[in-house]
Amino acid sequence: MYTEHARPERAVLNSVTDNPRYGDETSFLAVEDVSTGRRQTDGDVAVKPGRTYEASIFFRNDAVPGTRAGASTGTRARAQLPATVQGRERISALLQSDSAAVPIVWKSLVLTTPADQPVAIRIVPRSSAMFTKATPAGLKLPAEELFSEAGTLVGCSARNGIVTGEEKCEGYVRFRFVADQPNFVVSQTATPAGSDRHDSGLRFEAEARVTYTIRYRNTGTTQQDDVVLKEELPDGFRYVRGSTSIYLSTTGGKWKKTTDGVARSGINVGSYAPGADVYIRFTILLPDRNSLKCGLTSTTSTASAITPNGMKSAPSVLLVEKKCA
Repeated sequence: MYTEHARPERAVLNSVTDNPRYGDETSFLAVEDVSTGRRQTDGDVAVKPGRTYEASIFFRNDAVPGTRAGASTGTRARAQLPATVQGRERISALLQSDSAAVPIVWKSLVLTTPADQPVAIRIVPRSSAMFTKATPAGLKLPAEELFSEAGTLVGCSARNGIVTGEEKCEGYVRFRFVADQPNFVVSQTATPAGSDRHDSGLRFEAEARVTYTIRYRNTGTTQQDDVVLKEELPDGFRYVRGSTSIYLSTTGGKWKKTTDGVARSGINVGSYAPGADVYIRFTILLPDRNSLKCGLTSTTSTASAITPNGMKSAPSVLLVEKKCA
């Protein structure tokens, strides 16, 4: 380690503990919550679903400016980021040089979430860039290089790997990431066909027609694609062909006829951004009287939403009545 007034005579990366502009260079990785501006260089970083974070990697060649052979060559920055955080996972930054006294230095922070509330980490496209005083507007960095085993070249005024000890050459590599938490809900109601009443657990007479309505809503922080809605009917329940309609933002506030299949393999209802929802409704015919015993028969049908992030189901109990003399 060195101080600002006793810097090394040769290339050394991030070794000064009292940089007048940055402070302790050994804590060269920072994570900032973009929405609150809270910036951390130590301790645990609690990540929350839907929030965007900016990681910053400070780099500097601490060699005394003008020192013979004091330039750092082949200077590279590298970042490591977990795909998911469930409990505790590390985000790490590495700086390396072909000519520095210490060829590689690293720093990491811990990203945390509740163990039962994991989040997926997604890099914001085209957010990776390098900034120095010589390039204040920044130079874009290929994310595939920054997160690769070899890392990406940085430099003073160009991405050529050459960093001298001049003040204008100290800089940052920055990128953003989002904490996504996929989630959704599915619900189901039943009503006598042709009625506006919506409920579950209703009593119906044998051979009646019943309209089911399934609702899916994206309650997470990331888009869900290829959502499939499906109904599993009890024995004796019969789907009425051609009865399925769909209602969503693109149908102009109206129900629109759609394909059959909800009671077989399901219907792919498309993609939904956070907060978006969709309804489908269809009609079923209850069992005929001859297949039922006198009195009430309890039946359960199950609506399911199937997504790339899992499946959820909503059961619906119907009481089917057969009146006997």
